Amino acid sequence: MMALLKNILQPGHDDVVDAVAQTLADRHWQVDREPIVGGNRPDLVAHQPGGPTYVFEIKAGRPEANLGAVAQVEAYLNAWPRDPDQLVKGVLVVGADAPAELDSIADDAGVELVRISGGLRSLDLSLESAGVVGGQQTASDGVTPSPSSLRPAG
Repeated sequence: MMALLKNILQPGHDDVVDAVAQTLADRHWQVDREPIVGGNRPDLVAHQPGGPTYVFEIKAGRPEANLGAVAQVEAYLNAWPRDPDQLVKGVLVVGADAPAELDSIADDAGVELVRISGGLRSLDLSLESAGVVGGQQTASDGVTPSPSSLRPAG
């Protein structure tokens, strides 16, 4: 019982990855877990039909370790095949206890920062507040099993 409560209040990495993937799949996004992108392996790549593609890195460990994660997301974006017709954005998902300076570092790098402050129950609101998702939630099962190899259309 204590382990269950800990996962709800302080979710681990895989719990957050699963929750983000399910939240996006529920909105009919195509979600790929740990795809290979230019030799890198982000946690998720999600594409909204008719919209941009998002490359997600999830950090649920030590808060001070998140500072280098912005560079990690930038590396994913730099490895992405260039296509002027495809908008690709980087998203870093962190806990509420991540350092405050992470906001300006992510902003300077053009990386969307999503802070999860109320456990997984607040994930929807956190993603909406960051401008990643919006609108009404609907049911779907569009999550691709891990690992997969992603080859964007070009």
